[in-house]
Amino acid sequence: MLIRSQDKKKIFEMTGSNIEIGKENQICGFGNTCTPDNISIMLGQYKTEERAIKVLDEICNYYESNKNGVFQMPEV
Repeated sequence: MLIRSQDKKKIFEMTGSNIEIGKENQICGFGNTCTPDNISIMLGQYKTEERAIKVLDEICNYYESNKNGVFQMPEV
């Protein structure tokens, strides 16, 4: 499954990757990037940790029904 970043400038392939909430409630992807040091890709940032967790839930729910789809990161 692909995830398009909140700013619509990046596409992240989830195969073999991890997604987590980082500092400042940023949702970041790790693992399947084109960077040599496996640097994270910031996919979206939210005002609260609770909102970031809800977005992770949305990603999980979308993945269950659309494994080959593209998830668009929601706005703040």
